Amino acid sequence: MGADAAAEGLTPRQLRVYTSVTYAQARGIVPTEAELASGPWHQSGKRAGQALTVSV
Repeated sequence: MGADAAAEGLTPRQLRVYTSVTYAQARGIVPTEAELASGPWHQSGKRAGQALTVSV
């Protein structure tokens, strides 16, 4: 998926994760689920500013 398609086709949360994965791939890093979850934060609501949680 290209950057333009990602920007138009993904939700804001998905786009933040997509950019994290793309950044890691460009540097040859394989991020864990917990590392991916530590990047994006809740944007609104009671948990605004807190990192997204990993649900297993």
